[in-house]
Amino acid sequence: MTEPTTTATIDPSARLGAGTTVGEHVVIGPGVTLGEGCAVGHHVVIHAGTQVGSHVRIDEAPRKPAMFRHAASITSCTQS
Repeated sequence: MTEPTTTATIDPSARLGAGTTVGEHVVIGPGVTLGEGCAVGHHVVIHAGTQVGSHVRIDEAPRKPAMFRHAASITSCTQS
């Protein structure tokens, strides 16, 4: 795994596959599994128990008007 940034919060029980990268201000909850070669973009929240396959890219949500800005949030993901 590439070292996460110092602004990322990763629960100790989360498992990140080899070659997975983590962006700035990311939160990865307990029991999360990310497969090999994943890329987690900035400002992403991955909730507890989420399972993500290999070679998946997760980016923050597109920007909205200032009063509606939110970071991306994911609860499940499957590889196609």
